[in-house]
Amino acid sequence: MKNLFIIIADEEEEYLAPLELKFIEELEDKAEIVVITSRDYLQSYFSKPRKVDILIINKSLYSDIFRKHDIENTFILTEEESDKENEIYKYTSVKDIFNFVLGSVNANTQKLEAVKEDTKAILVYSPIGGSGKTTISLGISGIISKYKKKVLYISTESLQSFGWMLHSGDYLPRSFERSLINQDFDIADKLRSCVKTGIFSYLLPVRQAVPIAGIALDNYIYLINKIKEAKIYDYIVIDSESELNANKCALMSAADKVVIVVNQDMMAVKKIDALLDNIDCSDNSKFLFICNKYKKTEENHLMDNTMKNSCIVKQYVGYMDAKNCTLEKVMENEELQNFVYSII
Repeated sequence: MKNLFIIIADEEEEYLAPLELKFIEELEDKAEIVVITSRDYLQSYFSKPRKVDILIINKSLYSDIFRKHDIENTFILTEEESDKENEIYKYTSVKDIFNFVLGSVNANTQKLEAVKEDTKAILVYSPIGGSGKTTISLGISGIISKYKKKVLYISTESLQSFGWMLHSGDYLPRSFERSLINQDFDIADKLRSCVKTGIFSYLLPVRQAVPIAGIALDNYIYLINKIKEAKIYDYIVIDSESELNANKCALMSAADKVVIVVNQDMMAVKKIDALLDNIDCSDNSKFLFICNKYKKTEENHLMDNTMKNSCIVKQYVGYMDAKNCTLEKVMENEELQNFVYSII
């Protein structure tokens, strides 16, 4: 058995002491055990992505928020006896609790078959040049992957130069470009040789400018729909350029979430105003505004009377120095982490 990371959470310290002791005695150095008795600390601890092998938690402390984390096995402590397979009567013996938990974990390890869920598409868009949209797109991809989700990043920009941030110099094969242009029915099957995987997977960039290569946005829409049908990935993060046209609107409509990257300066705000004149972003669960490169010391025109349209900024992400802006540093940004945590 591999070393296990176990969390036991209940607000009754006296109850937890013998249960913790049983796990320590039985597992010795084969497990790291964390006991949490404070509801506030529990919420704080799980405010960031966590990987846990076994979570044993009182029913009163459990919520769907834990589903966002990489938790292999969850067991709910109940005040009443239950027939549900992951619920344990709290006041049964510590020996029975231990045997039930470890027995279920061993059984799940042998028979676990992941159920394919629908692939979710997140479109990242900005009408503002130089907003840091690609940095945000890559950061979102990396942070989602920390939740043990399979992520595919796709750039649909005309000039695809994101490879430097991923330390990659490879390009999309011309044969796949033809499949993309022709909208081959089996294009999802051909994808594997055109995707590179590091922290997350990404479709290799096109060497030429995309329009010169003969690739249109509707070709990318076709590819994305085929990938969603195949349920190969949990999330597709689509990096889109600033042009707004009918195909872009169709892509926004097809996406599960549209992240709109804004800045606080006057020119940026005017462009956001123009965008809101053209598309309806009133669905706040789908259209999510994030202000990048934010500086507290500078005037924030998103908050004054400059805009005639309403724009609710879900998250402000502080300015990151481009000279030292690596993917790893972007993924460590707590403001961006909080944003991703709130949308997945």
